[in-house]
Amino acid sequence: MSSDPDDKYSFDPRYDVPVGCDKIINEDIPNVLYQGMRNRGQTVKLTPKADIIAEHKSKSASNKPGVGESFFVHFKYEPPCSAPLSSLRRIFVKDLKLAWDYRDAVVVLRTLVPPRGSVTPYRRWWRTNKAPAFTFDSMGTAIVVNYLTDFVRLAQGGILYPVKWNQSVPPSAPSASEWFKDEGNNAYKSQKYQTAVVRGVTLSYFQYTEALHFKPDESLKLAIYSNRAQAHLASGAFEAAIADSTFVLSHELQHEKALYRCARGHYAMQNYAAAHVLLTLLIQACPSNETANSDLQRVAQRVQEQTTGAYDFAEMLKVSCGPCPQMDVADYIGPVKQRAEGLFATRDISAGELLLCTKAFEFVYANNSDRGVFFNNKTHCVTGASTLRLSKKFAQKMALNPSYISSFRELHRYSPTISGNISDKLIDGRPVIDKYLIESIMNPQVFAMRCPHGAQHKYGGIGLSLTPSYIRHDCLGNCTRAVIGDVVIYRASTDIKIGAEILVPYVSPSMPVEKRQELLQCYDIHCNCRLCQSQQDDKKNHKQRLDAAFGTLLTPEDMFQNPLKAARRLEELCTRLERTYVDHPTIQPRFYSVGKLALLGTCYHILGNKEKLLETSLRGLSAMGFDAKVDATGNLQIMRHGHYDRENVFKFAVMQSSTLKTDGFVTQAASWKALVRTALNIHKGHWSFSDDLIFGSMHNVDLSESD
Repeated sequence: MSSDPDDKYSFDPRYDVPVGCDKIINEDIPNVLYQGMRNRGQTVKLTPKADIIAEHKSKSASNKPGVGESFFVHFKYEPPCSAPLSSLRRIFVKDLKLAWDYRDAVVVLRTLVPPRGSVTPYRRWWRTNKAPAFTFDSMGTAIVVNYLTDFVRLAQGGILYPVKWNQSVPPSAPSASEWFKDEGNNAYKSQKYQTAVVRGVTLSYFQYTEALHFKPDESLKLAIYSNRAQAHLASGAFEAAIADSTFVLSHELQHEKALYRCARGHYAMQNYAAAHVLLTLLIQACPSNETANSDLQRVAQRVQEQTTGAYDFAEMLKVSCGPCPQMDVADYIGPVKQRAEGLFATRDISAGELLLCTKAFEFVYANNSDRGVFFNNKTHCVTGASTLRLSKKFAQKMALNPSYISSFRELHRYSPTISGNISDKLIDGRPVIDKYLIESIMNPQVFAMRCPHGAQHKYGGIGLSLTPSYIRHDCLGNCTRAVIGDVVIYRASTDIKIGAEILVPYVSPSMPVEKRQELLQCYDIHCNCRLCQSQQDDKKNHKQRLDAAFGTLLTPEDMFQNPLKAARRLEELCTRLERTYVDHPTIQPRFYSVGKLALLGTCYHILGNKEKLLETSLRGLSAMGFDAKVDATGNLQIMRHGHYDRENVFKFAVMQSSTLKTDGFVTQAASWKALVRTALNIHKGHWSFSDDLIFGSMHNVDLSESD
């Protein structure tokens, strides 16, 4: 667009997505690709600005939603612009031609009209696009800004900023600095109940920065820096908030607002020890500050979580019961250390012990706009729109807080074809963020965030945690992952020796080996673990197991109507299944027979045959690679932990604990209940996260009771 503010032409911002995603389309992808190529080189038809404003006013009055993120197309990959603005030449929108992948050393000058709500004065949203692409689809033309850091807001007084757009200070203003500070305050307040929070905050930041250019006196300067820190906090630029607050504190150590805002910035960056020091200083200076006293208690809890892994799991469960929960907890890195591309134990670790408990570095919950698809015409891959929204949040977070870049950049790149870099070198005061590289690294690392409470609150999403992403795959592994809300929990699933690598199954080990190998291809992994080797060499016996397992089916009615007959059939079936295995259960757990053994145990429980129930329970544990026995006093002893599947080890322990407690053997019941807790901790993250209904009407084990 021309830099003349009275120019009557503009492009329609409904088709521009300034937060870093590609073009929005609503038609068949191949057709759009064809149309775009056919129209290359044509002159753009600009829409009169008055028509755009009138249309947006009409939609705002009728409360009609704007265009949603329904379908996305990845165009040909080009790196983000790393040239400073001063090295680029200016070009106007009206001079651009339609191009499929347009890259040049240019900066496009234009204004924006918000896609929803009232129209903001365009001089306040005058921005630049570094090295843009101008494309076509059946809905019209649009400038596509592929990268968040290619989208820059110019400050007043710069070389590229039109002089006629400069804001003039009213004669009645006490001073230019005071007036711009008040403008910044008004801009900040205006965003409180709007959806465009970042827009209002960004504007207030520039007003505060403008106020500093007029060399205010010391007192006013500190007030401006303090207010700008608050604007940074609201926009998620926590590092900048810390910097501005620290500047104020370097001149006035007991500045109340600066102490609090600096503490908030450190809290958001998980620097809880620093936040604790700042809040302590604030309370010493202002003892009546109730907010600071309350926050200090919260920070102390985060410090304890971060250093000891002692979490309030009951509170986590409570928060997770709400829709789209966000946990307020610290990251705990337990007895593990990153080395090369993996994590390794720093000491001997017991089964069930907490290894990691971390919030997602970034996450998104699913919404209605995720019904679309995300198409990459370079790789011809199609994924859900949630992945695109997550990559945009990554780009935004790293652009606002560049210190995160190095941690993300070091994540493992599963495919050797992934190239490029995310630089923390600042260009015009900002890092260069390559969102294509973000997506390439991110896609294999994301984990699903599902509601653990059945139909009570249906939510789902995806997220990524940094440190856990270094845990490599093994089909049996030695740890498990559980997710609650936006928190991921890793626990040891067996005893781990010091120096051993921490491994987790990326796919269920109970799947057939061919299915596992197929799913692992998306991680560029060809697994050759002991389980895969054993099952590859055991395909003939696997066919026999399938025939035996599914050739003898029993219904719950069969077990309850004639448990003795059902027990005989199950005994025969389990014996036949065991004969089909060659390798020891520590190498190849008996996934097909352990479920049948659990049914057999249920039959003996119904029959009241406690001796056979105990025998079957120990047999079931042995089938999963456990080395367990009952000592002379009747207590369960586990010499070696085996594979904790999601159901059956737990079932054996529940049946035994319930039976023994009913008979008055409290101590012996407690030894089996400890196994129940361990099994639930391993697969749920914590035993309290389990649904009480899974215990069933036949067995009653109260895990909250002390033994």
